[in-house]
Amino acid sequence: DRSSQESQNNLQSSLSKLTAIIPSILNSTANLVTNLAIMLFILYNMLVNGRELERMLNRIIPLKQENINTLASETKKMVRANALGIPLISIIQGVTAALGYFIFGVKEWGLYGFLTGVFAFFPVVGTMIVWVPLVLYMYASGDTWQATGILIYSVVITGNVDYIARITLLKRMGNVHPVITILGVIVGLGLFGFIGLIFGPLLINYIIVLFNIYMNEFVDKPNVIPIPQTPEESRDAIDLDE
Repeated sequence: DRSSQESQNNLQSSLSKLTAIIPSILNSTANLVTNLAIMLFILYNMLVNGRELERMLNRIIPLKQENINTLASETKKMVRANALGIPLISIIQGVTAALGYFIFGVKEWGLYGFLTGVFAFFPVVGTMIVWVPLVLYMYASGDTWQATGILIYSVVITGNVDYIARITLLKRMGNVHPVITILGVIVGLGLFGFIGLIFGPLLINYIIVLFNIYMNEFVDKPNVIPIPQTPEESRDAIDLDE
């Protein structure tokens, strides 16, 4: 009959769509497994032969020993700050925001907390990408007191958690200026995808460090552009000798 014919057509259509996306899924899975295997292989060799690799790089890098030491120390500092510090701050902000969403009765408080933690990679304005639309939606839905509570909580608590974490945790690990983080995230997402949230700021920091080393190595009178360590130091970020 007609209904069974429609069901058969729908089934065939679904099978056709599934068949069309299977190669894409297999290709993505193969790429993921390959990249993961390569990453683990490289990581294993770096852990086992790390000191030997470090000595080899120390011999072949065509720079003064002073600049090689600077490059090594800045690399450790930047990796610690970008790979550990910034994700840790984002997790803290996400948990803090999720607690606020739970207190004020947001149904999907866990999901909104997770999204807040993800967008917290963007300093200053990151968490606002999540809680501002949420507050506006709750006002529009008539949940006035809940929306007001989330607004106050997000501004006073969640926002200050970011500032406190950056001046305590991140400063100990090797501070990264918010401008560098924002620019690095924008560049990194386009170049590396999701992992660009970490590798983007690391890349921008490395460019500045290498520029300073170049000026110190090859220019008689170096004009140094120091990496600003805190927002308060941004006014002294560019110190060019005239």
